[in-house]
Amino acid sequence: MAQLSTYAEHLTREHEQWKAYESGIKKTPPGVLLQELLDYNKGAYVHRIEIPDDARDRMRKLAAISGDKGLRAIADRGIVEISLEEFRDADPHQTRLVVGWEIGYTPEEAKRLGLGPKSNHDPRNTIIVES
Repeated sequence: MAQLSTYAEHLTREHEQWKAYESGIKKTPPGVLLQELLDYNKGAYVHRIEIPDDARDRMRKLAAISGDKGLRAIADRGIVEISLEEFRDADPHQTRLVVGWEIGYTPEEAKRLGLGPKSNHDPRNTIIVES
């Protein structure tokens, strides 16, 4: 069954997005200062991200396939909330975060959505992250 997940990660030099920036794949520095997120969210330790229309449509289709009413409600609301509570004790002027959301699909759901198999990565814009 599809699953919507959110993340808020402390950006360090070991983070894959920082490595992509250093390698030249990513052109702009990754992450955002915690203070900027707090300012944007009026001091709340939660970040709200608007979901693009194409992703909302995909969520609705996926919710119809899976019968997931929660996913349908998120698609209808058009906003996903990401908790920043774990960073409450961090210095907001020094802490850079990477925040976002993603949907994981089962192979069957991906097929029904017409997403097809994942292609090979282009070595010009791909870095290998070892776990």
